[in-house]
Amino acid sequence: MPRAAISALDEDAYPFPAWSLLYAILIGVSLVASAAASWTLHKYSKLVASCVCSAMLHFFIWKSIYSGCRILIIGAIMNQFVGKTSTWFALDEDHDIGGVRFIGQDVGNADNALLDEPPIAIKIGLFVGDTALLSGAYWMLILVVELLRLVVSFAFPEANDPSFYSSRFRSFLVASSVAQSVVIVAVTLGYADSDAPRRHPRAVVRVLYMNCTGQKLESVECRIVQKPLYIRLKLILLIYDVTAIPYFGVGWTLAVRPTSRETSLEFVPNWILITSNLLFFAAPIALALVLVANQRCVMSWCMVSEDVIQQIQANEAPTAFPVFVNTDIESSSALWGTLGNAMHEAQDIHDNLLRALLVPHRGYEITTAGDAFQLAFHNIPDAVAYCLDVQEQLLLQPWPPSLATCQMPGSATITTQPFLLKRPKLIFHGVRVRMGIHASTPAEGELVNQVHPVTGRTMYVGLSELIGREVSEIGCGGQIVVTAPIVRWLRANLTNNTPWAKAHPLVLRELGVHAAARGTMFM
Repeated sequence: MPRAAISALDEDAYPFPAWSLLYAILIGVSLVASAAASWTLHKYSKLVASCVCSAMLHFFIWKSIYSGCRILIIGAIMNQFVGKTSTWFALDEDHDIGGVRFIGQDVGNADNALLDEPPIAIKIGLFVGDTALLSGAYWMLILVVELLRLVVSFAFPEANDPSFYSSRFRSFLVASSVAQSVVIVAVTLGYADSDAPRRHPRAVVRVLYMNCTGQKLESVECRIVQKPLYIRLKLILLIYDVTAIPYFGVGWTLAVRPTSRETSLEFVPNWILITSNLLFFAAPIALALVLVANQRCVMSWCMVSEDVIQQIQANEAPTAFPVFVNTDIESSSALWGTLGNAMHEAQDIHDNLLRALLVPHRGYEITTAGDAFQLAFHNIPDAVAYCLDVQEQLLLQPWPPSLATCQMPGSATITTQPFLLKRPKLIFHGVRVRMGIHASTPAEGELVNQVHPVTGRTMYVGLSELIGREVSEIGCGGQIVVTAPIVRWLRANLTNNTPWAKAHPLVLRELGVHAAARGTMFM
């Protein structure tokens, strides 16, 4: 029986395993990310019973085990380099770049043909790591299927029937379980990190399903946005495309087993081997960020500031289902006839205030007619907050003194209760602005966007725009009249005591059904 060969490190040609160290650092970060995600999901699962949360928890637990095993194996490889001799791993740059891929692999090189088999501890680490990788992939299957089930349950009411789910996915889950068992057996017989060929088609099918059936969009606060479920599935697919396909593609290429190791490595350049390894080892970091971490917080350092976004959106007209706000000064014609020049100053204060508050609330000025403003907002929270803010700020403006004594409709003078020998203190004297809010919906028909040939501002033509103008004419000065879609949103926030409701206290009073000239509106 031939004597086992010993691989000696050529310190002049390759003194230090730099790539193994880089792999160890990256896998260490992946281990920390997976462990942190597991701990976060473990705490969250105590509060909320969720199949999605449970699947993600088990997925990251197995990812943590996989990363831990890989760190131990790479540590053993680095120990061989430090010892400068090895009986089971070739100590050269090519094997340092390949890392775990080349453990126990006979690549046909005469110098390495008689190397010993890896120690039993290394074999156990490889097996546990590969099994953890496959088990994590199986939990990812459950996660993706559950996300798809949620999509289907929202899209089709009959999906709430358990038979709908079981009849369509039972055979799929059974087939996946059989495939999982077959691959586990294959891993037992050799060293193979290969589950991406099965995970990738599943994610592709689900993303294409939502794309082709139009289930990727939903209406949130009168805005058409991509569904969070669709975004999660798309990001999972993207991560597997970027990280898994290169890694397993290189693995399949190396598995062809050319005549010699040199031929194999010439066929696959080192930079491709390094890139595929780095991307695959970084996959748990990306998945932890996408599935668990607060992406907005983590990426805040490279995001545009909120002030800049507000300024940009204030100059952009809402294109899909805007929220209309119409305002005007009550009895403004009578005030102009009585006060004259004082109304010039009052209207300047009024106009400047309404325009100044548009930017922080991301509003868009459509047009003005005298003291009447027609505005559009991207969502309901901004529109309601804008109106509340305007009404509060109107009380604080330095109105002309002549408004305090005119006693005209459309103006108001509020004083403190008179006390003996004290003059009442003036609390407010100024114009009263009535406001109306209406959120457009698909049920009201198409809303056509047009650009005014003179002003260049976006104009809206449709039933929703007409209802918005009608609403503003119903109320009195100081009132904010809203339609049914706004009422439903407000009630939901007030009932749940959301952060928005805490920041914007208000009194909601039902006005009933209003028979308008253009139809019937519920207030």
